This record gives sequence, C-alpha cells and structure tokens, in this order.
Amino acid sequence: MNDREIIQAAYATALEQLFADYLSALAGGAGDAAADATALANFRKGVALARRARGQALAVVGQS
Repeated sequence: MNDREIIQAAYATALEQLFADYLSALAGGAGDAAADATALANFRKGVALARRARGQALAVVGQS
C-alpha cells in the first residue's frame, strides 16, 4: 500500500466513524428535531474536516 492509498483508506475509516456517530446521535435523540439538527451539523463539520485533512495530506505525499 502506498502513501496515497493509506490516506484514502484512513479517510474512508473516518467517514465510517462519522456516520456511525451520526446514526448513534439520531437514535439517541429519539426523533427530537433539535437533537437531529445538532447531529447533522456535527456530521457535516466532521465530513468537511476529514475532506480538508485528506486533501492536505495528499498534497504533502504528492510532493514526496
């Protein structure tokens, strides 16, 4: 596995964890609209952060 593949795999793992956390938050909120909105906002932030980290990491290994 090369550096790029490792980064992509780590990104996929991060998304899996973000989704699991989102699903858990939805289940824990029991349909409460405010809890659902918070869960969705946190999921969106997490995805955006993971994308940013992946892009920056790929840029670094692309320079190697």
